[in-house]
Amino acid sequence: MSEPHKLPRIPEPSALYFEWLALLLAAIVFCFLAVFNQWFWRLNNIIYDTTLRAFSRPAPNDMVLLAIDDESISRIGQWPWPREIHARAINRLTEAGTQAVLFDILFNEPSFRDRVADLSLADAIRQNGRIILPLIHESTAVGPRERGPTARLLEAAAGIGHVHSELDLDGMIRSTYLYEGLGSPRWPHASLSLLQLLKNDKTFAMDMGETAPGGFKRDEKHWQRQNWFHIPFFGAPGHYRTYSYARWVTGEIPDEVVAGKIVFVGITATGLGDDYPTPVSGFSRPMPGVEISMHIFESLRSGINIKTVPPFILLCVITFSLVLLFLSFLRFRPGTVILLVALMILMGLYGAYFLLLHFHLLMISSVFLICVIIAYPLWNWRRLASALRFLEQENEALLKQAKKLSLKPIEGHALSFEPVSRSIEMLRDTRQQLEHGRQEREVFLNFLSHDMRSPQSSILTMIEMRRRHLSMLNDEEIFQKIAQYARKTSSLADDFVQLAKAEQLTSEAFKEVELTAVIDEALDALWPIASERKITFQRDYEKEAYTRGHAALLGRVVSNLIHNAIKFSHEQGVVTTSIFDQDEHWQVSIKDEGVGLSEEAQKRLMGLPDSAQGTHEVGLVMGLTLVRVILEQHGSALRVESTLGQGARFYFNLPKIVPHD
Repeated sequence: MSEPHKLPRIPEPSALYFEWLALLLAAIVFCFLAVFNQWFWRLNNIIYDTTLRAFSRPAPNDMVLLAIDDESISRIGQWPWPREIHARAINRLTEAGTQAVLFDILFNEPSFRDRVADLSLADAIRQNGRIILPLIHESTAVGPRERGPTARLLEAAAGIGHVHSELDLDGMIRSTYLYEGLGSPRWPHASLSLLQLLKNDKTFAMDMGETAPGGFKRDEKHWQRQNWFHIPFFGAPGHYRTYSYARWVTGEIPDEVVAGKIVFVGITATGLGDDYPTPVSGFSRPMPGVEISMHIFESLRSGINIKTVPPFILLCVITFSLVLLFLSFLRFRPGTVILLVALMILMGLYGAYFLLLHFHLLMISSVFLICVIIAYPLWNWRRLASALRFLEQENEALLKQAKKLSLKPIEGHALSFEPVSRSIEMLRDTRQQLEHGRQEREVFLNFLSHDMRSPQSSILTMIEMRRRHLSMLNDEEIFQKIAQYARKTSSLADDFVQLAKAEQLTSEAFKEVELTAVIDEALDALWPIASERKITFQRDYEKEAYTRGHAALLGRVVSNLIHNAIKFSHEQGVVTTSIFDQDEHWQVSIKDEGVGLSEEAQKRLMGLPDSAQGTHEVGLVMGLTLVRVILEQHGSALRVESTLGQGARFYFNLPKIVPHD
């Protein structure tokens, strides 16, 4: 007795869970290393530059830029200009009544040619009383030093501040330090110094910014910086209301333009080297340094203080999100998971935008987006590999089971080139093969339980009735009945054996067969039975018809069909056997003039037997099952044409061949 079919042992769930856990831990470790080592700083900067557009807004009306532009250079002459020009410009600003002025022009050396001009400039600055002058950091052979305005100008100015911005690794300016200085960060940024002047509070905004990455040695030989500040640019270069400095000096611009305004004076002319690439300008259109100071001033005044989320919190958020994502890998179908992946990518992008715009928090981690994008195909690859391995092993096990059952494989089906589709198709074909075998087994069981047992039960019943003297038949009649039932059992058993042989039939057993001889032999064998019922045979063929097949089994097909035609024909009826020439095939036909078959009966007899068969159909079951199987092995199929009460015609086609001499 064969062992019951068992499913193959595919990778256990624990192994799949181990792969899932290993992939999750690898993603988390990768994120930790990438965050702490800044592996994807370029991509982080690209995302940050894109989200920075959230701060775009119209320029405020109380800020004005007097630009030393190309027109000013053309009209006044080569830079640097005499200081009396700046003194004249400051005097006009004083007369116009400006709120305050940031002069982004470095007066770090006295004018040796015109000391009177220096004095007049210092007097103009002192009389205005609300002018901020710049200070810069300069590297020399002996170390860094501070370079600010001359002592006379420093004494006259209302305040001083540095004008540095931080240049990132990609050459962009995105941040600055609010306090810098040699030995100690004592100098505020010029924009912050201007704002403190307006607020009349030297401590205003001292807590803005955040701790700088890295750290610095605290001694007098090093340039110190603190309060790292992200600049939220509000527009591209040219964002603020701008007027030509030369036109202001010559009086072409009325005082009303700057009256009550905060004025910035700085260089915007091409070639003077005071412009820098920023996220809102790029390398093709750099932003002048004075405009960068204006953006810093506006952000400080608006209280926009962007702070970076600490790495520990960022990693906790990333870890939590990755765990949720990987849990969805286990729980949901691929269609749902791809939606969750898309949702997490959108959350990673728009979440950074939302936090930056509404909470001024910088939490951008491109490594999370990379992990989300890569993790899904990696996990699907592992899951698909496991599924494909299962399909292959399951198909192999089912094929072995089919071979044990001696089932014929399904032919004529071209398999797909793609591995998964091919495995699915092979599995489906094997299941159809096993299903066909199951149906055949049901046929055999029905045959054994009904047709084979019925004659035996009749014999036992007659013997029991004779023993009890209940039968109305004499011994001779009883013996005839027993002999009839025994012959029926023998015939059914023979059909069963032939059916089993037909199931094992292969094309290697086929030989050249002449169909008219096969039909003649069957008619001769069945003539005694036909004679008893006075049934006439009519032959409708003249020439020889050659095909390739199994002669004995084809003879059994013809014999069964003719025997059924005799059985269900009226006495003195005619059974016609024909061979028709149909181009590349021979059509073999057996026609009777019997009771015929209804459409429902035809469907039942051409399919599988069931309990709904009529009493006159039972004798056809095994014979037609055998006929169908033999014809299928020959690449043919049994067909029927019948009308109830007008007889039936059973026919099938076989291919022609040219006989050998």
